[in-house]
Amino acid sequence: MTDVEVLYSSAESESDVSKEGEDPDLLAIGIEPFKFEPVLPASTVEVDRPSSPTSKTSDAERTKSTNWCSCSNCDIMNTERECICCMEIDVIKLKTDEAQVHCITFHPGFTGVC
Repeated sequence: MTDVEVLYSSAESESDVSKEGEDPDLLAIGIEPFKFEPVLPASTVEVDRPSSPTSKTSDAERTKSTNWCSCSNCDIMNTERECICCMEIDVIKLKTDEAQVHCITFHPGFTGVC
């Protein structure tokens, strides 16, 4: 039996796994699963689409055309919720203004994180 098989078979028992979900056998050999995974803050705020009079189309029409797009790089998505332009999100608009680009996908740091 190899080391991997031994670790796998010992991890099958729930009593071997600590309360935090960390396998003591993996920790013993220096493997720390999910160590570099981002943690979602408890107070995560969902981005709401602004309901301003400057909106070109209603939410119901967003899945039919891209008239609502300000950056000229958006696609029609399956749901109204997915049909949002990067220019409608204040934090992203600040980043695009700083980099002097018209769409977040043209930001120099975009390819490094997406």
